[in-house]
Amino acid sequence: MLERKYLMGPILLRSLKSGQMVRFEVGKMLGVGAACGSYEARRDGKWGVLKEFWPLPEFDSRAASALDRSIQGKDEGQLVFSAKLEALNIRFREVQKEFEDCHLKLQKAIEENEQSRELSRYFPSFEMYRASIRDGEDGTTYLWFEGAGVQADTTFEAFCKKLREDPLSRPEYNLAVALHAVLSLAKCIQLLHGANMLHRDIKPENFGFLKANDKILTQFPCIFDLDTICPAAAPPGEVIGTSGYTEPEAAPGLKKYYPSVQTDIYAIGAVLFHAVIITEETWKTGNLYDPIVHGRVLKELVDKSKLIQATERNSHPRLRTCLTRILTRCLSIRQNRYRNCDDLVRDLEDAFFYIMPSEEARKHRRGE
Repeated sequence: MLERKYLMGPILLRSLKSGQMVRFEVGKMLGVGAACGSYEARRDGKWGVLKEFWPLPEFDSRAASALDRSIQGKDEGQLVFSAKLEALNIRFREVQKEFEDCHLKLQKAIEENEQSRELSRYFPSFEMYRASIRDGEDGTTYLWFEGAGVQADTTFEAFCKKLREDPLSRPEYNLAVALHAVLSLAKCIQLLHGANMLHRDIKPENFGFLKANDKILTQFPCIFDLDTICPAAAPPGEVIGTSGYTEPEAAPGLKKYYPSVQTDIYAIGAVLFHAVIITEETWKTGNLYDPIVHGRVLKELVDKSKLIQATERNSHPRLRTCLTRILTRCLSIRQNRYRNCDDLVRDLEDAFFYIMPSEEARKHRRGE
């Protein structure tokens, strides 16, 4: 994100649903993602996260710089664009409409599935707002997530970091948590794909566990970063993603990149690799999958992982075979990758079966 004013103090935003103006008290900035900046905020006395749409990756560097300079200097820092750069504003309105349409579609899908506890089980509920504007201005979009949700210490990355620091501490429990989290992630993305949408930036920092009374609820994984969701049939565009979790087909600087369901599948495999493969070789690459370094030795890395070697149950031959198959089919080139999440979910369920205690495994198989 280029240099500009950030949100501060009280701001008024217009609800896209009701059209009413709503007051938010904005606190500290939490971070910047591929398409949004995130702030701690409060509405009606309740804390949550306010995300501000700022799609600089959608523009080349010169256009992004010009667009950045066109921001109006509102005292509270809202992103409002001048009519002086109409050509850029037209492009901004296009990507903004895509962002809003996709999130409205996701919102509708979550509401429709609330009875079955499907999509609503994995995604936090949110509301959409627009910046307050004057004549001749374009205001950006805001997403409001009420409640604390996933916090920094409850992300999957925080879990993986602790696991790597001491892989021999409670290895069976930790492997079960890791596999269950990745299985839940795959089921969530399976539902997202079923609604004809892609995520495009799956990584351990973007999902995690809920927290209640200072206790991390590892049985309830949740995706909390929705910034990069787009229609599955979206036109080609710039590469969006994070190094280490981006498929090899997404070469840096590629102008016409076509993301697909296999884009997300590759990232799920990279997340699994990051969590369970703990060796001297992976430490050298920052515990990230590198297709050049690791592509031909996945079986050996599974067998050598400190987490896998830790106990007899963790090193079950069928579990190691299953993990190797999952990683290979996720992290291959598209031609050899899983075509959809259905087979991936089935293979992850098989892997999870081998690490569960026998009675729990029987219940899992019976669907209890």
